[in-house]
Amino acid sequence: MNTPLNHSPSIEDLKAVIIRALPDVSIESIQPPPTTRPQRDVHIRISGSRTLMLTIPPHQMLRLLRSEQWLVLSEALIIPWMCRRALEYTTKDKRTSISYLIETEPSHDIATSPTNSEKDLRRVETSEGSLIRYLPALISHSPASEQLGTAYNLTEPPRGVPITSLPVPLSEAERSRVEYQKGQFIRCISNLKEPGSKFGLVVSVLGPQSSSSADSSAAAAIVGSGGVNSWSNAFLALVEGTLRDGEDRAVTISYSSIRHHMHRLSHLLDAVTQSRLVVLDAGSDLNVLVSGSRQKEDQKDTQPLSTGATQGTLSHTNIAKQDSLGDETKEPGSKYIKTKNPDRRRTGSPGGGSETKQSYDFPGMSVTGLRDWSNCIFGDPLMTSIFSEDPSPEFIRGFRQQPPSSTTSSASTTSTPRLSSPPTDEIIEDRENAAVRILMYECYHATVCLVKQFYRPARADSSKREVEARRRLATVLNKLAEVDENATKRHRTASADIWPVKKPKARTEAQDSE
Repeated sequence: MNTPLNHSPSIEDLKAVIIRALPDVSIESIQPPPTTRPQRDVHIRISGSRTLMLTIPPHQMLRLLRSEQWLVLSEALIIPWMCRRALEYTTKDKRTSISYLIETEPSHDIATSPTNSEKDLRRVETSEGSLIRYLPALISHSPASEQLGTAYNLTEPPRGVPITSLPVPLSEAERSRVEYQKGQFIRCISNLKEPGSKFGLVVSVLGPQSSSSADSSAAAAIVGSGGVNSWSNAFLALVEGTLRDGEDRAVTISYSSIRHHMHRLSHLLDAVTQSRLVVLDAGSDLNVLVSGSRQKEDQKDTQPLSTGATQGTLSHTNIAKQDSLGDETKEPGSKYIKTKNPDRRRTGSPGGGSETKQSYDFPGMSVTGLRDWSNCIFGDPLMTSIFSEDPSPEFIRGFRQQPPSSTTSSASTTSTPRLSSPPTDEIIEDRENAAVRILMYECYHATVCLVKQFYRPARADSSKREVEARRRLATVLNKLAEVDENATKRHRTASADIWPVKKPKARTEAQDSE
C-alpha cells in the first residue's frame, strides 16, 4: 500500500514537487481545501489562473478499510487508462461507435417524438469519447517521492465544486438538470470495458503484476493478482473484505445473515460477463462537480459560480476536449425556481406542473466531473451506489438516453422511469434479475457505510450515519430474505471457491445479531 505520512509536508517540499513536474510555471498560492475523503489534498494556484491539486495518502493515524489502502495508486492508474480509452473514440464517427444503443420507451406520438438529430446528440453525450471532458489531467505521479516521502498525484481537475459545497442549494430546475446529466455521465463511465474481461479492484486489474509491488500484492489478497474471471468471485471478495474489517473492530452486525444471502444468491452475479468500469460514488453529491452561472428570478444578469479550476490546460487531455467536443457546456437561459426542498430524491420529478417542464437549454449548473476517481472497480454498472439510493426519474432518463421530461409530452411524463425496466442494450446484463443484484449491492454499500463509522468516528454526524446505515442494512436483509432462490436459480459455472478467503471464526449469538 502507499506509505502514509504522520505529518503534513512542508510548503518547500510541495513547491519542489510542483517545480520538478512543471518547471516553467510560477506558484501563486498553496492551501488545503475542505474535504471529506481520506486522502489529503492541496490546491495549488499557478500562473495562468490555473489550479492544480496535489494528493497524498491519508494520515498514518487514520484507520482505513481494506478496500481503501490504495487510493492514490488507484487514481493514478484509472485516469490515464480512461484518457486512452476515451481518446480512442474521439477519432471515430460517434454515431457509428454507439449505434447499438437504443431507447427503451420511445414515444409513439410523432409530433412529440425526438428527431434523429436529437437522438444522435443524446447518444453522443453518453459515448465513450464524450467522457474525455469530465476527466482531470494527471500531470505527475510518484509511488515514493523523495521530497514528500510518500506517493502523490499531481492533477489539474476540471472546473467546478462539489454539489454539497455550493453556497446556495440547487433549485428544482437545477436539480433536475444535474440529475439528468449524472445519468448521462455514469453511462459514459459504464461504456468503458476492461479489454481482458477481468473483474475486481482497479489496482488489481490495472496495476503492475510484479510480486515486488506491495500495492498489487495487498490488492491480490482481496481479488487476486490481475483480477479474476468471475464477477461473483470479485464481488464476494469485496463483501468478505468489508466483513473482515467489521470483525477487526468488533462491529456488531449480522455477519452470518450477510454471508448467507450473498452466498445463496451469488449465482445471479455470474450473468454479468462484461467487465465495465464502475466508480462507486460517481453519483454522490459529495463527489460530483458542477459549474455554471446562476440566474435569479428577478435578475437578468447571471451569477457566475466561482470554481477552482479554469478552462486552461497542461496536458493533451484538455486539448483533446476542446478539439473534439467544442464548448458544449454553455447553454442559453432559464429562470431560477425557488424551492424549500433541495433533496435530490424529491425534486425534479417529471409531472404536469409547469415548473417541472423546464427547458434544459439554459446557462445553469452543469456536471463537469468528479472530485475523486479513486473508488473504482471493474464489474457490474449497477453497483454504482446511486442505483441503490432511490435514483430520481431524471437520472434514469439520462442513463437510458431518453429525452429529459421537459422535451416529452405530458402523457409520457406521467409515467415515471423505473429500474425494473432497464435499458434494452448490453449495458445492463440479465435484466430479469437486475433488481435482486441491486439489493445485493445495497447490502454491500450499507455494510461499508456502517463499518466506516467505527473506523473514522470523529465526524459530528457519525452516530446519525451509523443509525441510518443499520436501518438500511436491516431493511435490505429483510428484502433479500424474501427472494426465492429457486425462482432465480440457474446453472453455476465451475469456478474457484466462492469465498476466496478462509471462513470466519465462530461467533457468539450476541456478536452475530444487529
